[in-house]
Amino acid sequence: MPFSLRLCSTRMSIELRHLRCFLAIAEESNVTRAAARMGLTQPSVSRTLASLEKRMGVRLVDRSTHHLALTAEGRAFRDKAAAAVAGFDEALDADGCRTGPCGSDTPGRPSARTPPRCCAAGSGNIRTPRSNC
Repeated sequence: MPFSLRLCSTRMSIELRHLRCFLAIAEESNVTRAAARMGLTQPSVSRTLASLEKRMGVRLVDRSTHHLALTAEGRAFRDKAAAAVAGFDEALDADGCRTGPCGSDTPGRPSARTPPRCCAAGSGNIRTPRSNC
């Protein structure tokens, strides 16, 4: 049975942080490691995942004390979430200078694993531009 996510609800307000959190969990297969990678606490990452699942109305991750695995819906959503985050990061990277510690190893190719780009302007949480940008 094919799975289809319906992402056009007017009540749904999914944020980029939800997608980044989900992708980190999917890649790490562990909430604690995902939290450490993102520089967040494990409870906040768990709450963000729960919030995403509630807003989408679908369970994305099966988790127990010693096990974490993506559901079929989670696997289907992972590629779409990664594409959305990469597209967002690419839009912020107009100069194609996303390399090194705050981007992917390939210039012009953003990484869905990383937080928002260091060179981006407009947010107090983002570091100042690097000299090569």
